[in-house]
Amino acid sequence: MVEKILDTYELDKLFQDTLKRVDPPVKQLFLKGKTEIMSSSATKVGIIGTKTPTKQGSSLAYDLAYILAKDNNTIISGCAPGIDKQAHQGALDAGGHTIAVLPSGYNQVSYTDTEEIQEQVSIHGLLVSEYPPNTISLQPNYQQRDRIQALLADIVIMVESEINGGAMRTIDYANALNKKILVIAFQESATSRKGNEILISNGVTHIVPEDVKIIQQLI
Repeated sequence: MVEKILDTYELDKLFQDTLKRVDPPVKQLFLKGKTEIMSSSATKVGIIGTKTPTKQGSSLAYDLAYILAKDNNTIISGCAPGIDKQAHQGALDAGGHTIAVLPSGYNQVSYTDTEEIQEQVSIHGLLVSEYPPNTISLQPNYQQRDRIQALLADIVIMVESEINGGAMRTIDYANALNKKILVIAFQESATSRKGNEILISNGVTHIVPEDVKIIQQLI
């Protein structure tokens, strides 16, 4: 698979003023896979959430990714277990494009549960990392990874998240970058959805029901 490095000049061409609002600044990105996905005009949809979703949340993430990828949208997530894994798998099963943003070098595995998905994405989609190959994932890298997801996505969908989940950081970054944010409002409460409830009570712009077809219409 193709490997490529995007430097500051190339990143500026891709993201323009948005890049300047990312803190800390993004100076380079390392790519492996179908590198043309990065510059594609397709809408890029971040599907994010907890590593320990409910069965309903897991199914919803997969179904959303599958349908949106079938509609020629590119699915972005963080290659973690749970919601991320389902999002990447849904996009791959649809024969669509997906981008996995990693907290390590693209030749390192951060989560054993998603090692196979990461390999599939490297072949059929695109791996993206701020870190050079062979870099292992340290704790600060996960938070830095979240801002890259927000930068790449045009729209971010919060499926399920705990109050202190990493996906909540991605929403904070997306909000700072003025990205469109959709938060799913479930009929039943759960610990893995408390973050959703906080976002809804704080007045997130787009609150959507647990209905794939309705969400599809908003993309």
